[in-house]
Amino acid sequence: MRKVSVSKPNSSDSLNDYQNYWNNNWDSDKKDVSLERIKREEYFENLLSLLEQYKPKRILEAGCGKGQWVKGLHQLGFNVDGADFSSVAIEIAQSNCKEAHFVQCDLRNIPVESHYYDFILSLGVIEHFEEGPKGVLREHARILRKGGIMFAHVPLLNLNRRINPLWRNL
Repeated sequence: MRKVSVSKPNSSDSLNDYQNYWNNNWDSDKKDVSLERIKREEYFENLLSLLEQYKPKRILEAGCGKGQWVKGLHQLGFNVDGADFSSVAIEIAQSNCKEAHFVQCDLRNIPVESHYYDFILSLGVIEHFEEGPKGVLREHARILRKGGIMFAHVPLLNLNRRINPLWRNL
């Protein structure tokens, strides 16, 4: 895998440009995909507590990247599928977690029947849609069964959090 510098496409760019951007992003990402890594995430304990309490039968990680959450949650006994826009990410994810099902797709049009999933996990994904999150959230609502849960994490990367150490752990 090679490191490629690519600027994020703007709203006038084609879907192929977005595909290339995310393929290059995941192709150059060398982060660890172990269960130990995801346990260090600030929201891991809250997510695990919710999953243990709710006991969903089918989980989708929408925007799964290299599949570290799919793999980690599988290791903890959960049934998790992954979806991502990047074909490179899906290829890497499948090699990281062979027991899971992965699909490469636009998260605004996930190829699954309505109300299929009990739980949707979205970690740092919905903020990437330049037109806003409405389309992806509408699709999540379509595939989430009635009474299902969506767990979303949207990074807070404002200047105050970067500068002020008191805000870093919130």
